[in-house]
Amino acid sequence: MISHQYKLVHVHIPKNAGTTINAMIPKDHKPQLPYEPNLTDDLSAFKCGAAELYRNLIGVDQWCGYTSFAVLRNPWDRLVSGWKFKAPDMDFKDFVSQLDAFRNKPSVLWHVITPQIKHITDAHGEIIVKEIGKTESLDDFMKYLSTTYNFPIRVVKPKNTTDHLHYTKYYNDATRALVDAYFADDIKLGGYKFGD
Repeated sequence: MISHQYKLVHVHIPKNAGTTINAMIPKDHKPQLPYEPNLTDDLSAFKCGAAELYRNLIGVDQWCGYTSFAVLRNPWDRLVSGWKFKAPDMDFKDFVSQLDAFRNKPSVLWHVITPQIKHITDAHGEIIVKEIGKTESLDDFMKYLSTTYNFPIRVVKPKNTTDHLHYTKYYNDATRALVDAYFADDIKLGGYKFGD
């Protein structure tokens, strides 16, 4: 989401409250990003994440003058939500054990498998968004952004939520170890611990 009125760029990481965040910001914006670049057959889109796509779309000068932000989510919880969204008929243990196999399925890759850090870094692995929050404290983060960068926010109910049990109920030692390794950078970046 790009808001030229408020000079904001929300880098929407899939399954991280992006629809809710976009609803919180008054509408002068449009998605404006080919957010799901030809998910039927174009794996080349995944050579860079959403932040770099946005920066390329609006140009480096404008990117630097705008407040870019993204919101992280507990990786274990995010994966359960992604599984429910993209492969609900598949057993969760099978889904986790086949994470690498999904790399050739662009829609699953973009929405679930791509680590969150990939969406907010450039080709050199440098984080290029100015502010990073967490879904677990979304209201506080949005209030902070609103106050710091002087734009209004609306109170809204969460949008596009996935109905599932607490994420810890889906994991065993083996699936947890796979996710620990696969999303290690996200876990470290967010300071996440299993069970939080």
